[in-house]
Amino acid sequence: MKIKYTSASLILLTLFFFVSCSVTDTNISLDARYPRWLKDSKVTPAQTSGITFLGNTGNAEEYLIADDIGKIHRLFISSDTVFSFRTLEFLPAADSFLAGFPKKDFEEIFYDKYAGKVFLSIEGNGKNPKEFCGIYEIIFGGNDIHSNQIAELKPVNIDKSGSIYRFVRQNIGFEGAAVDEKYFYLGIETISDELITSVETEIYILDKTTSELKKTISTKEYGIRTICGLYITDGRLWGIDRNDRKIFFLDLGSDLSVKEVKKFNLDNVIPGYNKFKYVAAIESVTINDKNQMFIIDDPWTENYVPDEKVLESLDAETINNFRKFVPVIYRYNIKQ
Repeated sequence: MKIKYTSASLILLTLFFFVSCSVTDTNISLDARYPRWLKDSKVTPAQTSGITFLGNTGNAEEYLIADDIGKIHRLFISSDTVFSFRTLEFLPAADSFLAGFPKKDFEEIFYDKYAGKVFLSIEGNGKNPKEFCGIYEIIFGGNDIHSNQIAELKPVNIDKSGSIYRFVRQNIGFEGAAVDEKYFYLGIETISDELITSVETEIYILDKTTSELKKTISTKEYGIRTICGLYITDGRLWGIDRNDRKIFFLDLGSDLSVKEVKKFNLDNVIPGYNKFKYVAAIESVTINDKNQMFIIDDPWTENYVPDEKVLESLDAETINNFRKFVPVIYRYNIKQ
């Protein structure tokens, strides 16, 4: 039996095809030149938990990375694989502000390209973690985001008495955070007092100007257990599920509803040894202007170094990098 289509039907089918393909055809592949050890001849970041793409400076791509131990570095990548770092200095006002924290527990760092601002997520510790957990705007020396000095950390005013902070605990805060033209996106593991590990997360979408909560997304129905990094571009919210070793994205509608979800496996291979894997704890994600995704490992010291059987097959420099807990950086090419 032949089926007849009207012109309107054909148009609708064509639109449906392209909309469907824009999501389901998206794929990622690990770049052949990655993963690599994240270091240069002088600087080795420690416990890197955040990365954000700033733009291009000369012949290099410029990024900011945040370390879990209270340091921020400027990372330049040239010729695809050459890394150089500059560690940022905290000026007296910023240093004094952080001195009141039980721990300088830096997590996500993210760039607002629409406003030219950089934000930092800090987890709370001590007897009152909610007092310290939050999103902070980084004020650079001379109000220049390319300055290597941090003059001030300015808290973003978020209601700590409402639902946004209900899962904040000791060492549990907004490990994933992103921003676009209108909204902040904050991801947190929903670990209750009775649970040890996360089984689901919540993503809070806040008005960027007023910090009013606009939408809460539970990831339970999508099988996303942890959020350890977020990045938003054109309504597509990318994230890292560390515990399940997945990269995922949520396609959001204009009403912030989730239209589509897709997940990809992480290739947690040892740099230079694709046949060997290690225990990765990926905690950050960003995307540059070439549609390349960078993710970084925050070395889990108790499990980072492979067992002796694997070490016997590795060269001396690789073994040394593991034993010094040098982070691993990955680059994925996004195809859509």
